[in-house]
Amino acid sequence: SISIPDKNGPGRTAPGATSLKSDKVRVTSPTQSPLVGALSSQSDLNAKATAASRYRTDFEEIEFIGKGGFADVVKVKNRLDGRIYAIKKIKLDGKDALFNNRIIREVTLLSQLHHEYI
Repeated sequence: SISIPDKNGPGRTAPGATSLKSDKVRVTSPTQSPLVGALSSQSDLNAKATAASRYRTDFEEIEFIGKGGFADVVKVKNRLDGRIYAIKKIKLDGKDALFNNRIIREVTLLSQLHHEYI
């Protein structure tokens, strides 16, 4: 999932973020990720640039966790709340609308899941 931290204070898991606790991974998600709308509009480059710059300023990368078909997962520390998260870094292809729609569909579906270990 793609995540941007919630600035509502410490102790809250950001929408779409993965909070690492012990050896288990936990995701707390709203019914829709705040980035879904921004990413669904390919012409909205400012929203993507804002999300990218926020990632760089709000998170400190700790280590590489793994790689999938279209994304890398990294362990990060949130500079705002001090918590550890796993973030899936997805590179959208500006020329491949089908690929981008697949990614957006995954983000939307994952943001609707409500389970303590997902």
